[in-house]
Amino acid sequence: MARPKQRDKDIPGTIFKNRTRYWWRVKLPGDDKAQNYKLVPTGARYPTTDINVARQIARDMLAARSADRSHATGDGTIAAMVGRYQAFADDYYRNPEGEPTGEAQRNVAYALKHLVEPFTDPDSKDGSLISYAGTPAEDFGSLDLLKIRAAMIASDLARSTINKRLNIIRRAFKKCASWQIIPASTYDSVRTVENLTGGRGLARETDPVRPVAQEHIKATLAAMPPSLAQMVELQLLTGMRPGEICGLTASQIDVSGQDWFYRPIQHKNRWRGHTREIPLVGRARKIVEARMANRPLTRPLFTPAEAQVERIAARHAVRTTPLGQGNRPGTNRKPKPRTKPGQRWNPTNYRQAILYAVKATNKARTAQAEGTGREASLIPDWYPYQLRHTAATLIRAECGLDAARAVLGHRTLEMADHYAEIDRTAAAEALKQRKIG
Repeated sequence: MARPKQRDKDIPGTIFKNRTRYWWRVKLPGDDKAQNYKLVPTGARYPTTDINVARQIARDMLAARSADRSHATGDGTIAAMVGRYQAFADDYYRNPEGEPTGEAQRNVAYALKHLVEPFTDPDSKDGSLISYAGTPAEDFGSLDLLKIRAAMIASDLARSTINKRLNIIRRAFKKCASWQIIPASTYDSVRTVENLTGGRGLARETDPVRPVAQEHIKATLAAMPPSLAQMVELQLLTGMRPGEICGLTASQIDVSGQDWFYRPIQHKNRWRGHTREIPLVGRARKIVEARMANRPLTRPLFTPAEAQVERIAARHAVRTTPLGQGNRPGTNRKPKPRTKPGQRWNPTNYRQAILYAVKATNKARTAQAEGTGREASLIPDWYPYQLRHTAATLIRAECGLDAARAVLGHRTLEMADHYAEIDRTAAAEALKQRKIG
C-alpha cells in the first residue's frame, strides 16, 4: 500500500513511498496518461529509499524526457542536440547480442548532463545558476564549454574524469554537426577547448592504479568465505579483469585440449573483433575444475549466494550463544526477506566484498593490538583491479614483458608495460652485479 505522498513544487506529479522505496506517478512529456515510474539510482537495481535522491532522479528523468521532446519539435536548442545524441548512444553502444552496455547510460549520460543541467556560474559573484538547455546551438561556443569545464573542476571531479567527459561532449557536437542539426561552426568552436594537462590547473589528480602487495592479499584471504578467496586467488593467477572473473561459467571453458582456456563471451575489446583466451593451468585449473563439479554449464562458478552461506556457516562454527537461542544456518528471521544474495557477482559487489574482508582483518588486528602498547599493522583498502596489476607485475618479472602482454590480452607491449610495475628487486640485483672498470 502506498505511504503518504511527497510533493515538490518543481517536480510535477507525485513522489510516493511504496513500502520503503520511492516511486513517481506523473505524466511525462510524450506520455498519454500518468504512469508509475521507479526512481532507481544509476547503477542500482531497486528504487531509492532516500527522498532527496528520489527528487533528484525525478528531476533528471524530467530533464531527459524534455530534451527528447524538444528534439522531436526540432527547436535547434542544446537540449534537442543532447536528446538526439543520447538516443543515438542508447542504440549504438550495444554488445553483439543487442544488449545495452554501460557506455551510454553511464559515461555518455553523465557527460551530457553538464550541457542541460543548471550549475553555478563560475564568473558570477552571487553564485547564480545557469543552464544551456534552452540555448540555441548556434549561440553555443568555446567560452560556454570553458564555463562547463570550470564547473566540473569546482565540483571536485578528477582531471581524468573531466577529460573523458569533455571528449564525449566534443564527440556529441561532431556527430550532431554531421547530421546538420547544429551548425558546423558550433563544433568548430567547441573543439578548440583542450583537455586538462596533468600538473597544471586546479583539477584534482588521482593516483594511478598500483599492484596490491601479496602479503596484503594473503592476510585478507583469511577473512573471506572460501569461494570468494578462491575467486581472488584465481584472478591473481590468471590476471583476469573483474568482469571476466565474475562472468566465468563452465560453458565458456574449452576443455578439449591438454590445456584449458577460458574464452569469455563478453569482454572489453569484443566490439573490436578481438578474441580473449585465458589459460587455466596449474593451480588455476584445479580451482576451476573443483568449482565445475555438479554445476550447470551456464551457472557462474562463483556466486554471492554461496559466499553468504559459507560466511554464515563460519560464524555459526564459533558462536557462543546456546543453540536453542538465535538463528541457525539455513533459517531466516524473516520468512520473506526483501533482498536475497544474488546468483552472479558483478565488479561492484565483488569490490565491496573484498573491502568488507579488509575491514574485518583490520578490526581483528586492532583488537589484538589493544593492551600490548603497540600500534596495529593495518591493511590499506585494495580493489579487484589491483589484482590484475599484481598479476602483470609477477608475470613480467618471471617470464618477461611479452608473456605479460599475452596473458593480459593486450595488443601492444606498451599497454602491458602500463599494467606491470618495474620489478625493483630485479633491477637492484642487476646493478649489484655490474662491474665497472
